[in-house]
Amino acid sequence: MIREGAPLDFIKEAIMKYPGHLDDPVDENGSTLVIVAVFNGRVEVAEQLLIRKANINKADNDGNTALHHACHQNFKQCIELLITAGADESIMNDMRIRPWELQDGGLNEQDNY
Repeated sequence: MIREGAPLDFIKEAIMKYPGHLDDPVDENGSTLVIVAVFNGRVEVAEQLLIRKANINKADNDGNTALHHACHQNFKQCIELLITAGADESIMNDMRIRPWELQDGGLNEQDNY
C-alpha cells in the first residue's frame, strides 16, 4: 500500500515489484493504488501507475473513482492527468454524483513530492 509521504523511489519500486496487482483494493474502503495516490495528491505516482496500465476508472466501495477523489479535493494536476489519460467523467458514484459535481469552487495545487 502507498503510505502518505512515502518517497517516490520506494513507491516506484513497489509498483514494479507487484505489477499484476495494480488494481487490487489496498484498504477497507476498496481503494486502488491509483485512488490512494490521487487522494494523497501524488500525481507522479498516479502517472507511473497509469503508464503501467492501472485501471483509471476502477471505483472504491462507494463507487468513487480516482477522478471523484481528485475533484473532491480540487487537485488540479491530478484532475488534468486523469482526464488526459482517459478517465470517464460521466461515471456516477453510489450517490449518483459525477466527479465534477464534487468540486467546491477553485482548484488547489497539490504538492509535488
